Amino acid sequence: MQGWLKKLRSETAIKGIMIDVWWGLVEKQPRIYNWKPYRDLFNFCRDNNIAVSAVLSFHQCGSNVGDNVYIPLPEFVRKNGTFYTDRSGWVNYEVLSLSADNLPSFEPAGRTGLDLYEDYMRSFKTEFGDLIRAGVIDQITPSMGPASELRYPSYPEQQKDNHVIWSYPGIGEFQCYDKYMLENLEKAAQQAGHPEWGHGGPNNAGYYNSKPYETAFFSDNQQDNYNSEYGKFFLNWYSNQIVDHGDRILYRATTVFNDTNVHLAAKISGLHWWFDSTSHAIENTAGYYDTRQYNGYEKLAAMMQKYNVEFAFTCFELPKGDFDSDPEGLITLTGGTARRYNIRYGGENALPIYGDHGKYDTMVYRSCLSGKPLDSFTFLRLNDGLINDPHQFGEFQAFTDRMAHLTC
Repeated sequence: MQGWLKKLRSETAIKGIMIDVWWGLVEKQPRIYNWKPYRDLFNFCRDNNIAVSAVLSFHQCGSNVGDNVYIPLPEFVRKNGTFYTDRSGWVNYEVLSLSADNLPSFEPAGRTGLDLYEDYMRSFKTEFGDLIRAGVIDQITPSMGPASELRYPSYPEQQKDNHVIWSYPGIGEFQCYDKYMLENLEKAAQQAGHPEWGHGGPNNAGYYNSKPYETAFFSDNQQDNYNSEYGKFFLNWYSNQIVDHGDRILYRATTVFNDTNVHLAAKISGLHWWFDSTSHAIENTAGYYDTRQYNGYEKLAAMMQKYNVEFAFTCFELPKGDFDSDPEGLITLTGGTARRYNIRYGGENALPIYGDHGKYDTMVYRSCLSGKPLDSFTFLRLNDGLINDPHQFGEFQAFTDRMAHLTC
């Protein structure tokens, strides 16, 4: 690893690395933090002029694209936490539900989910204060959902009863069935004057692997669809829970790091399939409430603006394709939204790239779609082939040079 990093820093135009700081590795017992493996790596980065973008990963490793190891949440969290639940009652232990934010469920002394996150961030700041002050650690991304992204785990790449739950291009399912989310929905429906809307998510929204046109909720000209009075109520409520969840975590993060020079980032998933349809089903089950008529990313950008947080977005290399997939349209929408709110906008590729010149060209081109160069770009991912295959490394060298000198 150290040889790889030295080669990247000396022979390419990269500035630094992004790394997950896994909750399940660091805090195996309440408030007992083992930072030593990260201290060794970060000190090496300091000594070799490599910046660090740290993702404080409050989610499980092993449930998403590219995960080849399994790191569960700490046992004390799994034992006492509230987790996202789907319509069938299946509980996903990948990440705490947003319902856990204010529940005093954890040791010691009745800590809430937000307290857990803040305590972890404060311990990180205490341990690595010297590297933060020196500018080695220059960006921190608090994980706010699966894959460190601010969203629901609506398309889980896990198995249930020996079957994969979701596969591309399924629309996913709404994740609002834990006890406390149902209580919240019931209250919101009563306040809206429609208590009949408060018993759960739509019953006509299909299943994890449905297509939008196979469901009444995500089809046009159907009763109680996404654009009906009921549909707008539910999608507003569902997406507002995610926005408020992000707001609560970023408030805590800002409280911890506001006296430092690090900037904060929030990851938003690039859910590009079905973007060219009218209902944008996969975005909606994930909690973004985006349709052809309504830009739900406005709410996310407005929340990030409060804390001067970077809008970090993915899918920069993916081509337009089947299933109404339109990554470029989605990048144009989110990038333009971030710029209107005067916040930083960062990019990332969704899947590993192995010497594909065309995809490098695509990422360079799309890095200007918001009208000016990206504020940051994270390349996925470091591996033996990238470093030791001459063709792959040469393509990567050229790409980093182009990005470092990008003008729009």
